[in-house]
Amino acid sequence: MGSKEQVSVSVVLATYNRKEMLKECLDSLCNQTYPKDKYEIIVVNDGSTDGTEEVLREYEEKAPCKFRWFTQKNQGVAAAMNLGIKNAEGEIVCFTADDCIADEKWIKELVKALDDEKIGGVGGRIEAYNPKTLVEEYGVSFDQKGVSKISLITGNAAYRKEILEEVGMFDTKLKGLEDFDLGIRVKLKGYALKFAPDAVVFHRNYKTVKQLIKRKYIEGIYLACLSKKYTQHFGVEYALIFLLRSIRILFLLPFRLLLSKERDSRFFKDLFDIVVLIFTFFGFVKGSFSEKYGGKRYRKKIDFLIDESLVPLIKRKLRRFLIKT
Repeated sequence: MGSKEQVSVSVVLATYNRKEMLKECLDSLCNQTYPKDKYEIIVVNDGSTDGTEEVLREYEEKAPCKFRWFTQKNQGVAAAMNLGIKNAEGEIVCFTADDCIADEKWIKELVKALDDEKIGGVGGRIEAYNPKTLVEEYGVSFDQKGVSKISLITGNAAYRKEILEEVGMFDTKLKGLEDFDLGIRVKLKGYALKFAPDAVVFHRNYKTVKQLIKRKYIEGIYLACLSKKYTQHFGVEYALIFLLRSIRILFLLPFRLLLSKERDSRFFKDLFDIVVLIFTFFGFVKGSFSEKYGGKRYRKKIDFLIDESLVPLIKRKLRRFLIKT
């Protein structure tokens, strides 16, 4: 690999029916401080029906760097990312999402962090974009727990292309935690993962409690799928440790809430921790007894439970808090 400032880079992102968000994302990628002749942007349109292709044609004309885009039938993020990787010309592939805005030094900081051949991938810091609610503020912190220890979040990550090809890219059977799965396989090949705090993207996070816990429930299902997929490497004890830790935290957190004298933002963070962990736990249990990778039938059940009981409960708690303060 050449000079860190001169390494060729491909920025890959998948998009689906988010053309307005996509514009802001692409603007941020076009305004990078990294040399314009050293990076390209590749967008994979995953079957959008909202006029996304018109936006892509616009940027194909005005982007200051090489810009390419591809369209596929709706197959999910993993398949879209793989298509982008296959067409990437850069030595390093950077990943972000269509609902993210990259800091102007984002590419530069990711490349700088890949300073050792033993490092297979680098992940950066994800901040909430203009958070207006506690859900938006804390959603990012939930997503980033454990970053760089086991996996990287593909909203802000970079891998050497040769390593992505070596491990077989993303698992298209997974409809969740595909980035977690990729990180595991990179680690199993003997490469290290690194965290680069100065490589920042801003994420438009979950707007509602329902969106957050629905996502965490689905992640719980796929976490169980991964524990089964890698049983030979991690053993059954991995699942047991997760279950025991979850039970322990679920048992202790309610007491923390009851003993908390100040009903401040920390109180609600603990409340969100409980809610998120409960649904991740439920998803994990469901996934543990499922032979497949999950499906839409689980989402319908969780939608009903959230709409009919959980959201009204949390709204009542918030109203009581506001009255007291």
